[in-house]
Amino acid sequence: QFQMEGEEEKFNLNKMIEMSQLVAEMPVKGEIDIDKLIEYCNAYVLMLKTMGRLVEIGFSDIVTKSNILKENRAIWLEKGETVDNLEHLIDVEISYGLGSVNGSNNKKLGFDKKSEFYTLIGSCRSAERVLRFILLLQRIIENMLNDPEESFGAC
Repeated sequence: QFQMEGEEEKFNLNKMIEMSQLVAEMPVKGEIDIDKLIEYCNAYVLMLKTMGRLVEIGFSDIVTKSNILKENRAIWLEKGETVDNLEHLIDVEISYGLGSVNGSNNKKLGFDKKSEFYTLIGSCRSAERVLRFILLLQRIIENMLNDPEESFGAC
């Protein structure tokens, strides 16, 4: 039902661990590569799909947030802005006064129906949700690796 670009047929835990380490190092280096972050989200979605309906709602939100990041980057690139990483994307939006927009509060923040940003869902909020989700799933995977006999629910 939820399919993302580049999705693989089978989940690979070793690849997930490697990607987790790569993504975890990005903030330390000061650059979060948007393509790698989206690829990482896709891998998590694939993992969750293997876990069935119980987590479908959780990853549908992440699919949405990942797509928002992708669409917002495209918007700013089309406008000629430099968006090499997530930090640049957020900085650009903040420079336009869009750091707090969420699609439903835009009018209150001064973006009326005539504004091109009237319905924009900002990257700050979406990135926060994606990163929070990644941390949660990283903890679940760590628990699974530390105690492979434990049920998924307990992890």
